[in-house]
Amino acid sequence: MEVFKVKLNEMPAQRTRHGKVKLDAYGDELKSVQVIQSPEQKKDMLNHMNNVVRIFGEQPELFDTDKHQVANDPRAYSVEEMVTDFNDRLKSWYAMSGNHLYKSFIDRHNFMVNMMVEKLMDLRYIDEARYVLETYPIKLKENKQIEIYKSLQMNDLFELPGDSDNERKE
Repeated sequence: MEVFKVKLNEMPAQRTRHGKVKLDAYGDELKSVQVIQSPEQKKDMLNHMNNVVRIFGEQPELFDTDKHQVANDPRAYSVEEMVTDFNDRLKSWYAMSGNHLYKSFIDRHNFMVNMMVEKLMDLRYIDEARYVLETYPIKLKENKQIEIYKSLQMNDLFELPGDSDNERKE
């Protein structure tokens, strides 16, 4: 499974058109989290999403018809509603390289992948379930860069990555 190193950008709380702050499923302020990724990463993520959407169209029996509350979504959605939402956005996501994905869509995608794996396991399609689990999930790792002040970089107490012999550049 590929791990995507990204930056997560939490947006301000969403508001209704009357200015009231929207709440998520846990009663906290509903905030979208933008996934800042390279165009290549975005294309790979969209390809994963597109494949799951395609599988839903070809084998809807791998998914249930119940509504599910996923991650911090304030309301529950059926898989069909999630797929419709993906389809409505996929073309614009592919077309506009500057548009970033949102974590809620990645959470929904991974939820659908897990549902597919569970169904394949129930049907005893172990190899197929393993393939889906190794191929389709989108795993994010936040790329946190730590910046150290120049004066501390010069201090021998800190060994920065790549400094194998403790030599410091001035």
